[in-house]
Amino acid sequence: MARLFAFAATLLSITAASPAFADNLDDCSRGAYAGEGVQACSDIIANATPTLRAVAYVYRGIAFQVRGDLDKAIDDFTFAIQANPSLANGYAHRGLVYANRKDLAHALADYNEAIRLAPDAGEIFYARGLAEMDTGDTAQAISDFKVTIRSLPETNLARANAVSALAALGVDVTSGKATP
Repeated sequence: MARLFAFAATLLSITAASPAFADNLDDCSRGAYAGEGVQACSDIIANATPTLRAVAYVYRGIAFQVRGDLDKAIDDFTFAIQANPSLANGYAHRGLVYANRKDLAHALADYNEAIRLAPDAGEIFYARGLAEMDTGDTAQAISDFKVTIRSLPETNLARANAVSALAALGVDVTSGKATP
């Protein structure tokens, strides 16, 4: 997720010559997590390069997800993946929607692809671990939670949740480090 924000911030600085476009990008990225920004993202999608269009689809998909419109969210994450197949966040966010729907086979497939593309993204390992717990694959979930703990700073919420999940599974998490 941090990479997506950094990428959007870089694009925002590049587009400073076009204040209206920069405003749309800012509204799109900032509004997504409040369920807003759909129109700004739509404006970018209509007028942007494929790379930026993919990012706007992800943000608009997040806005739809927050609004509870999961079909539109899945569509936008799919469009993002089609526009840029190497965008791990498209797969990760679509996986979250599938997991929310309890479509764990699709969620795990998307998480696996996101991890292949971004193997250092601890938050994706955490999300995959939760899906694995739901399928009963406790051993793999434990492994993913351990990766989450090793790869994220102590202040990260996914890391804290992974520590709690491991403790609930009876795995020693002394000092926040997962040990067998």
